[in-house]
Amino acid sequence: GWNPLYEKMEDFDSNRSDGLGVTFDVSIWSNHYAKASHIFAANVGVVTRNVESGKCINTISILAVFLLLASFIIYERKKIFFAILFGICVVTCTVISTQFLTNYVDGLVYLYFFLLIFSFFMLEKYSLFSNKNIILLLYFMILVIAINIKFSLFAFAGIYCLGYYIWYLIRLKMGSINKTYFIKFTLVSIISVLIAVFVVGLSVYPKNLIQKGNPFYPLMGKDKVDIMTANQPDYFKEKSTIEKFYIATFSEVENINEAAMKEATFKKPFTINSDELKRLKYCDLRISGNGVLFSGILIISFVLLIVELVKIFKKDKALFCLCIIPLSITLLMIFLLSESWWARYFPQLHLIVLFALLLLDLDNNKVFNNIMYMLIAIIFINNYLSFDKSIEYSIDFTKEVNQQYYIFENDNKECKLTLYTTLFYGAFYNVKERESNYEIIYVSDIDGVYNMHDYYMKGFVYWSCE
Repeated sequence: GWNPLYEKMEDFDSNRSDGLGVTFDVSIWSNHYAKASHIFAANVGVVTRNVESGKCINTISILAVFLLLASFIIYERKKIFFAILFGICVVTCTVISTQFLTNYVDGLVYLYFFLLIFSFFMLEKYSLFSNKNIILLLYFMILVIAINIKFSLFAFAGIYCLGYYIWYLIRLKMGSINKTYFIKFTLVSIISVLIAVFVVGLSVYPKNLIQKGNPFYPLMGKDKVDIMTANQPDYFKEKSTIEKFYIATFSEVENINEAAMKEATFKKPFTINSDELKRLKYCDLRISGNGVLFSGILIISFVLLIVELVKIFKKDKALFCLCIIPLSITLLMIFLLSESWWARYFPQLHLIVLFALLLLDLDNNKVFNNIMYMLIAIIFINNYLSFDKSIEYSIDFTKEVNQQYYIFENDNKECKLTLYTTLFYGAFYNVKERESNYEIIYVSDIDGVYNMHDYYMKGFVYWSCE
């Protein structure tokens, strides 16, 4: 029943007889953040009467990106096996594989960022569509969705599209691009942004501008909220952007923040210890969030990419530009973007790996082709380890939830249920529908429980019989 265009979440909640006590601190993100996945999930949840089903947007997006990229490579390269392997590498990145059963949006950021970048490859290289209109339609849809998934993806889309647009302008001046197509591309870009901001994003960007003076509130503007200081290791405050990136990329897998008062531990690439494997289940890993083997994958990919770029420069200038534009922007961001250290905030880093695979496939050298398949095998292992642990974690949590509901239905009706009221609101609401059978005590905190991970493992309801 909540309409985010006209009403604040906390106001809507306070006007209900069975309100959850939503506070401003909680609702600020839902009131002002981009909402594409939220709106989709809410509508699917209403239709199916199952809040979990709203997460299907993740699986649908994974399948869409995989099929689009694989079909492009199959048509252009006639290599089905490589197309399937490459598509899997793209859609199983650790951030995607650990978030597809959650309502986190970083996995979607990854998917639509990759698809946006590869849409330029399709526009340039996809010979199946001679007039490009179908690819321009795809580009239009990607931009509309991307702008409304997360503020950061809006920024990324703008920066990377601008890089390609400057290239188009240079080619237009040199007479190497069709003027009609350039005008059409420009119009599609403008129209997609207008629709994304003023139609799909009406409850976000215009509303934020009117109410808060900045379309990207609460990340920017007069009353902006700092969300990074508490989320990063305490000693990162004294580190430069590149130092933080180096530590977070070449250390053991950890999920430490400011409160942990702990420093990351450096490790040799391709080494693994058992403690790291246990931590792979978390969907927002701060240190080595791209996987336990990613540091080694990145080093090898970077070296191979440099070699292949030198080769491709002599053979195909257009393909070289398609690669070098986003890669140059990415390298600059590693030094300039303060959040580049956190894997879930920086999908661009994977372009180094993915472009290395694409260019290695184009190389007719048998040795380099064998190296490519070895690299793919390592990527598969890296991604699978995270996927396996996150699935195991989700199953354990589901069992815990089911156990809770079994207790609700079958335990002593005189039990008192104590609910922690700042997490898992959807689940709490389902509990409240049954409250005629229980005496329920709502509290804002529970002694002895200090962090969110405890709730995941212990369940979100504490009960006692007196």
